Amino acid sequence: MTADHCLRPEFTEKLTRKLLKGESANLTGPQGRRRTLQDLRRSLPAPLIVLQANLHDYPENAGALLKHLGGQLNHGNINSMGELLDHLEGSRKKHLLILHNFDELQQGEASGYAGEFFDQLGSINSRATISLLCVSETACGFPLQSSPLQLPPLTSAQLLAELARRSPQMTQTELMPLAESLAAEAAAYTALESMVSVHCEKQ
Repeated sequence: MTADHCLRPEFTEKLTRKLLKGESANLTGPQGRRRTLQDLRRSLPAPLIVLQANLHDYPENAGALLKHLGGQLNHGNINSMGELLDHLEGSRKKHLLILHNFDELQQGEASGYAGEFFDQLGSINSRATISLLCVSETACGFPLQSSPLQLPPLTSAQLLAELARRSPQMTQTELMPLAESLAAEAAAYTALESMVSVHCEKQ
């Protein structure tokens, strides 16, 4: 199901299957979340309609978030999360709602991220054609009641494959010690990005 572009192919396939079954999830991890979303989006089949928003851009304004999501549907008059979900359900098509950096929203009546908003998000569990993926650094207790899905550490084999994609001019023999060195790093993907950036600057 997943392709050669995936950094964590097995994990991405597991997440893809879960979401395609209509289940929801809270993806967590200290680093690598953005890349995982990129791999996921490229792995999902075309019939599934994806709406995505980064809560980093709307931490204190649920109204602006809803306007952004509605804009992806060419529907500018969405006044509540419940209204958005009713619209998606009424289309009879399968949808995935991705809320990135979910842990950055500021709860409260002033921001609009309050009880009704979370109750409406929680109703996705009973809507057969909609699934929800909340992405956060640490686990969110709301609106999902399921266990968080934590990004696993990168293996040397995964890092080797990624290095080979980014540096096709290098041999496996040359890349292997780099991959093993990266695998020992606490933040392996960040270290990989830095290593590749430095290598490109030297080109």
